[in-house]
Amino acid sequence: MMAATEAMAGKRKLRKRADGEGSIRYSETKGLWIGRLMVGYRLDGKPDIREVSAKAQGECRKKLDALKAKAAGGMIGDVKAGRETVAAYLDWWLTSIEGTMDASSLRRHHDGVKRIKPLIGRHKLSDLRPEHVVTMLAALRGTTYTRGAKGTARTLSPRTVRYAFVTLRKALDTGLRNGSFPRNVARVIEAPTVPKVEVIAHSPEDMGRVVDVFEASTDRLAALYTLAVYAGCRRGELLGLKWQDINFDAGTLTVHRTLRGSKDGVPNFREGGKTARSVRTFKLSTDALAALQVQRDRQSFERQSLGDAYTDHGLVFATPLGTPLDRDNVTKRLKRVLEAAGIPSARPFHTLRHDNATLSLLAGVNAKTTADRLGHHSPAFTLERYTHAVRQLDDDAADRLQAALTQVRRKASGS
Repeated sequence: MMAATEAMAGKRKLRKRADGEGSIRYSETKGLWIGRLMVGYRLDGKPDIREVSAKAQGECRKKLDALKAKAAGGMIGDVKAGRETVAAYLDWWLTSIEGTMDASSLRRHHDGVKRIKPLIGRHKLSDLRPEHVVTMLAALRGTTYTRGAKGTARTLSPRTVRYAFVTLRKALDTGLRNGSFPRNVARVIEAPTVPKVEVIAHSPEDMGRVVDVFEASTDRLAALYTLAVYAGCRRGELLGLKWQDINFDAGTLTVHRTLRGSKDGVPNFREGGKTARSVRTFKLSTDALAALQVQRDRQSFERQSLGDAYTDHGLVFATPLGTPLDRDNVTKRLKRVLEAAGIPSARPFHTLRHDNATLSLLAGVNAKTTADRLGHHSPAFTLERYTHAVRQLDDDAADRLQAALTQVRRKASGS
């Protein structure tokens, strides 16, 4: 009887280990062995102590050792991790990614969070399951909205639904890396597909009219529009060009950066371009170089007129004050120019880029060179994206082959 009493007293006794090793004790109230370990300090400066428990002392020790290993490997997250709602977590995540990406990507993530929160925002992170994500996607596909006061109801596009899903997946990836939860439930769901839409470019005749309109335009950004046609650069690449990127002697342009946006007149650049192949140097046509010369003379006059009031960031295309151009405003201006010419376009800079690619392929420029000039990741992507031009080239190839065989046959027959 005495021996049993001493054994029970031994269980109740706090079993301490060396510093950093944690401690194990038996809780008579819970009927469990409790292991405790200080893994660091919380944000409020207080010790961050974690607990494990088991019915057997040996099992509790194993759990404590596993906890120590996680702590040593930096795998211990916030004690409250996973307990917050999806909505609260997504709000925190948006704050955490500020300044880590371009303005358009950040805007898409904000839009995605705005669509996600009403559907699954009330769930706790730890309770989020794959079926919740599936239900969310179904609801997004059926979501309708109205554009304009008299607009008709529309459903969200497949691309918008996919953007929302990608936002959730990226946000949960961050939590997974931080140890907030054991798995990213969005990773077990197949991402929504976006149907491939063949690019519709202007005909060569319309493209010729576009260039005529730009050359005759009094718009101070006419040189920008002309360069968009001849260079085929992305809008952000054009607005991020600096004079040091133009070599008038060699007749070349080098794309180094993209303009993300600006704040208080100070440009925010993404150096290196959109993709690894975005940084590139290529020759410009005579007309494109002439347009740039006009732009340089105009800007020189503006700089001299304003004197110290001119803010010089070295930009090729800037406001009359030298500050960066607003991307959306530039797009609206180009749309108005095209509409006045009877050649409207919903996404004018994209359309001019497509025009450049299409005309290059039709002019016989090989796919590798066209892809390099556009900054595409591969010639295969270029050919797939511009199938309309490839089909026309295929038709021309058939005619040329027919002509060549006819000529050979005539020579062989002596006729």
